[in-house]
Amino acid sequence: LRRLVDATVRFGANNSAVVVGAPRAGKTVLVEQMLREVQREHNREGETPVVGVVRLSGVCHTEDRAAIRHIAAELCRAWGCRFSRGASFSENLSFLREMLGELQRGQKSVVFVLDHFDLFLQRQKQTLIYNLLDALQSSRVQALVVGMSCRHDVVELMEKRSRSRFSHRRLVLPAPSDDHALQLAQAMVRLPADFPEAGVRDAWNESVEAAFAAPLTKSLVLREMQVVTSVGHLAKVMRTAAALLPGGGGPPRFSPQLVEKAVALLRPRPAHAVVPALSPLEVVLLVSMQRLEAAGRAPYNFHQVYSNYLQASKLAADGWHGLRFGFAPALNAFEGLLALGLAIAAENRGRGCLRDYRPVQTVVPRAELVRCVREHQGLPQAVSHWLERD
Repeated sequence: LRRLVDATVRFGANNSAVVVGAPRAGKTVLVEQMLREVQREHNREGETPVVGVVRLSGVCHTEDRAAIRHIAAELCRAWGCRFSRGASFSENLSFLREMLGELQRGQKSVVFVLDHFDLFLQRQKQTLIYNLLDALQSSRVQALVVGMSCRHDVVELMEKRSRSRFSHRRLVLPAPSDDHALQLAQAMVRLPADFPEAGVRDAWNESVEAAFAAPLTKSLVLREMQVVTSVGHLAKVMRTAAALLPGGGGPPRFSPQLVEKAVALLRPRPAHAVVPALSPLEVVLLVSMQRLEAAGRAPYNFHQVYSNYLQASKLAADGWHGLRFGFAPALNAFEGLLALGLAIAAENRGRGCLRDYRPVQTVVPRAELVRCVREHQGLPQAVSHWLERD
């Protein structure tokens, strides 16, 4: 990738490439670090920049009109030109080609970085991608287009006219090997050589080396990389482990136990983990849903859930003391369960229905709900009996 940029900056060779890798594999870090090195080498403070960078995202710049307008604004900002906010799409497109020609005459280069490159290719006609790649065919332009994507078939998503103008350079970032993953994790928590307090730095780095020599740390790091295969996730684990350092008067020391605690904290929790913290009304509605599930009446809507609750509370009125809820509070609690993901709408059913008539299903396992009901302090014994009764 650096050779492609150098060829564009030094020799005026137009290029295009795409960087492919898993989510959070380090694509953005790679490209941004390379661009910082190039700009540090060629740009001089206080002078007109030789290398400019225009960044776009397929998530943010969802329309070609907005993307072309953003490119024009970034070019004006980088080289001190006046940007016309009222310019139309065709005017911004003409300005882009003219600006690239003027920059080439002044031996200036532009690097277009397109994050989520595949999202640009899912639009009708691919106007933005075609115009950028078509501009690279001209000898009056000195530019490089770099796309970043998680999809390995991103080149196949291009239209024929765009693909014919693409340089077909694909750089793949593979998942790090086991040894590389351990080296990365250790480098993330080591103190740099220019740390002001040499004694603290040496003691800390020694504790880091000792921790990564332990089998527990190695197994934890490698297991996380096998599950997530993300350098970003590994960095998150290491930051969390460093943040868990205990306070005290002695020098800080890294240990395998810190990594173990960090992994436990970052482990994804199921949606039903919040059930013990729910209000009594929300738990009662979940029990009512579970009763309907057991009776084979899924999916169901709010009226069925509420009616089932009313029927149970009337059959054993004495045991339900304090759990009398009206329609409106129950509907609000029902919507809260949907917002928490404890109940989900049935697929392709009830679209366009009123909120209280849309069919739903609960995702809380029966065994987990039974345990939570037994441990919930605000529920009478009648609710537990109702849930467990056939």
